[in-house]
Amino acid sequence: MTHISSTVRNAAARRALDRAWVIAAVYALFAGAGIVLLGEIVPLTVHPQRLLTATGILAFAAFCGLSIGAVLVPALLAPESSRALAWAAARAIEERTAPVIGVIVVASVAGSLAVSVVVLETFPNSGDEYAYLFQAWHFARGELWVEAPPLGATFAPYRTWVVDGKW
Repeated sequence: MTHISSTVRNAAARRALDRAWVIAAVYALFAGAGIVLLGEIVPLTVHPQRLLTATGILAFAAFCGLSIGAVLVPALLAPESSRALAWAAARAIEERTAPVIGVIVVASVAGSLAVSVVVLETFPNSGDEYAYLFQAWHFARGELWVEAPPLGATFAPYRTWVVDGKW
């Protein structure tokens, strides 16, 4: 008899927890933790060999686990609300496929442009991009090389080289 009453209590507790606000709270918690972890991972990507250190592997594994948890935890805590949310999203997309695709495309382009202009301030954010621009600037002026910076390769940007005093 005790087993049945504890099962009924557990089912009642699960139904009480199965609310949309639980999903929202879990998503907010996981998003906050994800931002913190990305703050640890992104600086490591400047030098990819740092990603292979214990810290980089641990941070990346934690972010992957967090991403999986963001899907599984709401599904386990609020299965009915999660199912209803998934079906509502699927129906909304299915009913408005063309407009949804249009919104996704426009949002993607606008988001990319916003990050490029506002966050990166149109800075070439990788060594490859900077190297291409560096070459283009000098080739456009008819130069195959320029004089090396005062401290040689010490402060030369990533993916540019100083050889025999030529940059």
